[in-house]
Amino acid sequence: MNLQRDTWSSADYDAFVKELHTYADLEYRKFHHSLVPDTELSMYIGVRTPDMRMLAREISKGNAREFLAVAKSDFYEERIIRFMVTGRIRPRDFDDLLALQEAQLPLINSWALNDTFCVNMKNIKKFRQPYFDYLKNDLIKRGDPWMTRAALIMMLDYYLDNEYIDEVLRLADSVNSDEYYVQMGQAWLIATALAKCRDKAMAYMDSGTNMSAAAFNKTIQKAIESRRVSDEDKAHLRALKRK
Repeated sequence: MNLQRDTWSSADYDAFVKELHTYADLEYRKFHHSLVPDTELSMYIGVRTPDMRMLAREISKGNAREFLAVAKSDFYEERIIRFMVTGRIRPRDFDDLLALQEAQLPLINSWALNDTFCVNMKNIKKFRQPYFDYLKNDLIKRGDPWMTRAALIMMLDYYLDNEYIDEVLRLADSVNSDEYYVQMGQAWLIATALAKCRDKAMAYMDSGTNMSAAAFNKTIQKAIESRRVSDEDKAHLRALKRK
C-alpha cells in the first residue's frame, strides 16, 4: 500500500490497518503484553517498533495531518504510529504544536504509550521555554496520573541540563502521588538527573525532599542500578533510604 498519500479517507485508513496486521509477530505480541500487564491482550497486534517507525516515516512523507484526522485507536500499534507521525509534523507555531499533541494525549493509558509519546515529541525543541511553561503550569497540574507522568518524562527527555535542572527538581518535588506509575516516573527522572546533573540532583536528594517515601526509595534503587552513577554516590544514596 502506498502510504505517501496526499489524501486519506476512512477506507484508506481501514486498508492501512489491514496492512498493519501483516507485520504481526504473535510471540512478540505476547511478550510485549507481558510488559504492560494492566492492558488487554486483544489491544495488541504484535508489530515491532522498527516496523512501526518505518510505516510512520512513510506516512509522514505524505499528508500526515489528514492521516491523523481519520486515524483510529483500537489497537496499541495505531496509537504508537499516531504518536510517531505527530512527532514528525513541523508545527506552524506553538499553538499548533499544542493542538497536535493535545489530540493524542487522551490515547495514553499505559506506561508504554506514555513514554513512547514523550520520546517521539522532538518537535518541541523549537519551543523549549513556552513548552516548559505549559508543562509546569498546565500538564503536571491536571490531576490525571498519565498527564503527570507525561510531564515528568518530558522533562527527563528534553530538560535535564544546566538551564532547566533547578526548575525540573522543583517541579518533581511538587508531585506527591500514590500512583505507582507516577512514582516510577519521578524515580526515573531524578535517577537520570543524578547521572546527568550530578551535583544539583545529589543536593536535592540530601535536602529531605517532599517526594513520597516510595518514590524517594525507588529513585535510590534506580540510581543504584545505573552504570552512570559512581560507586561512591551509590553508597551515599543507600544511606539516605527511608524506612
